[in-house]
Amino acid sequence: MRVYVKNGGYYDIAAYGENAAGLRRFLVVTAPSAGGKYLSEKFKEFMKEARVEVRLSDIWLTEKGRVAADLTLSEAGIDVKYNVYLSDRIELEFQSTDRSRVELAARLLKLAGVGVVVRKVEVGGRDVWYIKAATDMLAAGREELRNVLAKVVRKAIARGWVDAGKAEGWLEELKRGRVPKEG
Repeated sequence: MRVYVKNGGYYDIAAYGENAAGLRRFLVVTAPSAGGKYLSEKFKEFMKEARVEVRLSDIWLTEKGRVAADLTLSEAGIDVKYNVYLSDRIELEFQSTDRSRVELAARLLKLAGVGVVVRKVEVGGRDVWYIKAATDMLAAGREELRNVLAKVVRKAIARGWVDAGKAEGWLEELKRGRVPKEG
């Protein structure tokens, strides 16, 4: 790989070899300006090509009686595991004391069609960074994400862990999807 720095802080990256496509996909996921207005047209095309893989690992009932599941988003060899909870709504969460890890989790989620905001809370004198997305936001996500979330809901219904009437509403919302409001 060669990086050429130009005047004004702009740079060109030239990558060659068998891992060039993987590097391009990695840059799309980790670009600090992802979603910014100053990306080149070529880079915007790369962003459109990025596809996040969504996997369900496990589903269980917590001690407090909430349904919980592990959901993993992957792109360019980067895996991030999120927690999904079913209670009065579907909630997806990720938290860490490492802000950059949470920002990466937010970028992967954005590539899956869900925009979230990184927030901070202090716990025991330490900063904890987190993101959360609820049913409405998740319904705006890409079909792959919505399908995996629907799978979690269906498994919870089959095991008798959630109210079937409420869960059917979630399934309908995930099936229908939503168009996110601009601004």
